[in-house]
Amino acid sequence: MKLKKKYQLLLLTVIGSVPLSVVVISVFVTIIYNHFSTDTETQFYESKAYPIMLGLFIVSFFALAILFSKSINTLIKRINVLNQTIMELASDDKKRLQKIPYARNDELGDLTNAVNLLIDRTISKEIEIQQQERMKQELLTQLRHDINTPLTAMRLQLYTIERDFSQHQDIFNSLNEQINYISKLSNEYDFERLSRVDNSYIIMEKVDVPKLLNTIILKWNFLYKVNQISIVLNDCATNCQWSSHEIWLHRLFDNIFQNTLRHAACDTLEITLQKNLIIFKDNGIGFNVEEKGTGLRIIEDICRVLELQSTIQSNEKGTQVTISYEQY
Repeated sequence: MKLKKKYQLLLLTVIGSVPLSVVVISVFVTIIYNHFSTDTETQFYESKAYPIMLGLFIVSFFALAILFSKSINTLIKRINVLNQTIMELASDDKKRLQKIPYARNDELGDLTNAVNLLIDRTISKEIEIQQQERMKQELLTQLRHDINTPLTAMRLQLYTIERDFSQHQDIFNSLNEQINYISKLSNEYDFERLSRVDNSYIIMEKVDVPKLLNTIILKWNFLYKVNQISIVLNDCATNCQWSSHEIWLHRLFDNIFQNTLRHAACDTLEITLQKNLIIFKDNGIGFNVEEKGTGLRIIEDICRVLELQSTIQSNEKGTQVTISYEQY
């Protein structure tokens, strides 16, 4: 039976049962009083039977109220079970999620059936996502191994030809630096634990920022010269050490150099290094900072992981990227 018809019938039953109980009790008490009473002069409403009848009226009202409230309580209980299940379904922890048993063919039964169907699909989707994540982790782990294998071969080949082209030592140094960096970067990722940069757990260490920055400038210097871009370093900090992570900081600076090389169309990149501040400023064509590409998103994500502040300003006269470090 549908809930609408059920509670319409329940309402009609309540409306009819109250006067019916009054009539039945009054007739019953009157018959008993007339049958057993020998006092013919005392009226019924003046006798002791009258308060007994009133008491029976009150008892019957309470009995009817309890009887009909059980139906309401059953409905509320079913609604609460549905509400709790939906809240568990919406939460991140779905380990205790169980289907709701139901046997009644009404609106709540249909809703329960729909929630159970949603639970089945959610669990199936969770299992599918977990399988995809495992496959992705296995693929990335294999990819890390595949990256390191040719890097080792490249390092050996560079070592072999380096003796024959000693006049290009700066190029070989740059290539070796890049090979070492790629190797460290691929080993840095724990693919079985990380799905995105925000979930990364970073162990902070003391990083010599001027030394790291000079290493990166040495690595990019050849490509910048080829593209006729000069790098100017204003080193205002003699002793600048940040509590950070060298590989991630290296990656951050690399993305800044790469964005400048690819998109700035400039002829000068000026770097100002202070104790708690690094400013990268070019004289290029600028860009719309609201339209963030992959490089800018990586810069912001790494700054968030390393607890650094990043500010990007750009106009037709050039772009300025400011990286701020707060000591704790």
